[in-house]
Amino acid sequence: MNQKQKKQQFLSTPESVDAVSDVLDLVKNEFSSRLSNFVEEETIKINQEIKELDTRHLIEEEVTKRVQAEKQRTIDAEILVLDNEEQKELKEEQQRHELAVATIKRTCAEKKANKEQELDVHFKDKLANDIAVEYKTQTEQLTRILQGKKDELAFKQKEMNEGLKTNFAQVLASFNETHEKVIEQVEQQKSGQSTD
Repeated sequence: MNQKQKKQQFLSTPESVDAVSDVLDLVKNEFSSRLSNFVEEETIKINQEIKELDTRHLIEEEVTKRVQAEKQRTIDAEILVLDNEEQKELKEEQQRHELAVATIKRTCAEKKANKEQELDVHFKDKLANDIAVEYKTQTEQLTRILQGKKDELAFKQKEMNEGLKTNFAQVLASFNETHEKVIEQVEQQKSGQSTD
């Protein structure tokens, strides 16, 4: 038997053992009761805190609002970017369009000027050519007319000469015949004077 066992045997008596046992039971029961109460109170407090902290029933609505807000912000930002791109592209296209229109107008103006100059030269040549043709035509016509007049005058001259020759021959023959008669009468008168 060791020293400790000897000491316990020496201190332990039936009365002291019962008293200690009662005290221990009392302490045990008291502690058990207090611990149970403590655990129960703490459990109630924890449950209350958890209940207060448990906002899971609000999660769907809050998260939905947050996501919807984020979605709207993102859409607005992307739409703004796209609107800016659209405006930029429209402006660039408008500038290209204005440049193309200006180029077309300038090209058409040059073509019109060239065409006008080309037609001016063409009709200037045409005018000179038409004048020359018309001048030649009228000259030929006048030449033919003058030739006709010349031929007509020559024919009339021929007719006049032939007519005059015939008429003068007749007049001359008549004159000569009459004149011969006058000469004969004069001769007869002269002869008659001689016989007297």
